[in-house]
Amino acid sequence: MIATAKSLASRFDVPVGEIRAVLKNLHGPLPRGAKGWPLSEAEVLNAIEHVPGRPPRAFADRPTPELLNQYAQILAELRVRGVVRTGNAPLGDYAEHMALSV
Repeated sequence: MIATAKSLASRFDVPVGEIRAVLKNLHGPLPRGAKGWPLSEAEVLNAIEHVPGRPPRAFADRPTPELLNQYAQILAELRVRGVVRTGNAPLGDYAEHMALSV
């Protein structure tokens, strides 16, 4: 993937200047005329780990199937509580729930 400082800053909620400095430090200056650094997903995650003051990823050591299972269990519990009503990403359902409660 082609990674830009702006796209990574947005994706991981980190300051653009800090991630740009990390990318330059780890992968050298952006090649002339290039739109970003050609990085693998592992290299992107490694760069994010080097952003100063960023806490470690809480679930980095968990296997993907375990995370997906936990996500399904959380959605099921939110449905039981009446907070969400679909299996979609819960933010929209939660916003509807909050609006109804107001």
